[in-house]
Amino acid sequence: MLLLGLGLYALSSEAASKTLESDTGINKLLQATDPIPQFLQTFLNIINIAGKSHYPGSPFIIKQLLRPNDRLIACELHPSDYLSLKKLLPNDTHNMDAYNAIKVLLPFKENRGLIFLDPPFEVKNEFQKLLEALKKIKLRVLNNTVLIWYPIKDLSLVRDFYHNYKNIGFKETMIIEYELLNSDKNMVKCGLMLINPPNIRGELEKLTEYLSGTLNLKFTYIYL
Repeated sequence: MLLLGLGLYALSSEAASKTLESDTGINKLLQATDPIPQFLQTFLNIINIAGKSHYPGSPFIIKQLLRPNDRLIACELHPSDYLSLKKLLPNDTHNMDAYNAIKVLLPFKENRGLIFLDPPFEVKNEFQKLLEALKKIKLRVLNNTVLIWYPIKDLSLVRDFYHNYKNIGFKETMIIEYELLNSDKNMVKCGLMLINPPNIRGELEKLTEYLSGTLNLKFTYIYL
């Protein structure tokens, strides 16, 4: 697995204290009393491993889910974040961004894998950079699943991304857009693109139905 991002986030940090995002997210889930879907229960178990004072990032979550023969490759470009990630995952952690990692680390020696891209979206051409990265992935690997997170701030940019993405020619793609309703936050809508997805559609539908009611989220499924 190729994974990009930080391992643990302190809920007491200055940034977390300013946004209070945990109050509308993980805290609500931990306080929920309705029966929880199995996918979500597994996630909450990992939250407990991280401890009440920290929220686990993608690398920490995936590390807990690895099977004995699985291998995790983690990448982070920011120097201080890289050092933090290196402490958490001392093996196979690289100080590089996703786009360089795709050129350097693919294809995997394993026949199958998951590539998770979580770009910072600090530049205006991030969607174009993603398209170029996906073209490289298509050339280098055939059987891998790709998961991409992205914010939805400009709907026209996102729709152009979808349109141009279809020309790359991946066999199957599932997109889940989700929006926090009745919120005064700056970023309330995001997307997840799942390329070559495993057979988890039924489980995802149960999960999103639960999250819709518990977290006041609206989900939209798109298939390309």
